[in-house]
Amino acid sequence: MADKCAHECLFNKTGLLENGKVNVEALMKKLEGELGGDEVWKNLVQSIVDKCMESKDPPSNDMCTSGSHELARCVLRDMFMNCPQEKWKESDDCSNMKMKLEKCPELVPPMAMRLSQPPMP
Repeated sequence: MADKCAHECLFNKTGLLENGKVNVEALMKKLEGELGGDEVWKNLVQSIVDKCMESKDPPSNDMCTSGSHELARCVLRDMFMNCPQEKWKESDDCSNMKMKLEKCPELVPPMAMRLSQPPMP
């Protein structure tokens, strides 16, 4: 549960929550800043955030109810799984992780792999 509440704390501290709800505009602004104006990622991330907001799982515990954990998980996973071909870093580690993620939808890419990809929200 602490891990799930950590996302809510992070979203709160960075202004991504407003009255307990995810501020999508603030989230997109933060992601666009982190992506450094990369148009390929910008367009993809907008569609990923929209999809994740629409299909957002209900909060998985009673203490942290913003859904920020579920949203972050969805966005990070979808960014990795839908990495544009021209941005994909071909390696055994990345390919193996992608196969694992395809088999297990609850997994998210490990932090080390996310560091070589666009940063997390």
